[in-house]
Amino acid sequence: HLQAMSRDAASGKLASGDAAEWLRRMAGTLRDEDSGICFRGLHGFCSTGSQLSWIPSGGSGGARSQHFFTAASDPLVAGYKRFVFPAREQAGEQAGEQAGEQA
Repeated sequence: HLQAMSRDAASGKLASGDAAEWLRRMAGTLRDEDSGICFRGLHGFCSTGSQLSWIPSGGSGGARSQHFFTAASDPLVAGYKRFVFPAREQAGEQAGEQAGEQA
């Protein structure tokens, strides 16, 4: 999977800004048991979830990062769900509010 992605990116077949295609291909990579990335009871260990993150380059015109998690014990069959982290300012405010509630 990764070699094909690298080859397609180098040839221009996989555009650097095509987030949907990169995420689709990475999900396939993380579900690949033959490569040893996805464990489903192999080697005495099970994958407990997978994460995909699309972090655009600095010149991406204001595009925001996107994060997806399976949050499931079997990433081979689980769907990815979008997770939105709060903005830095909001995260600080929420942490302050929580700390104030505990005092």
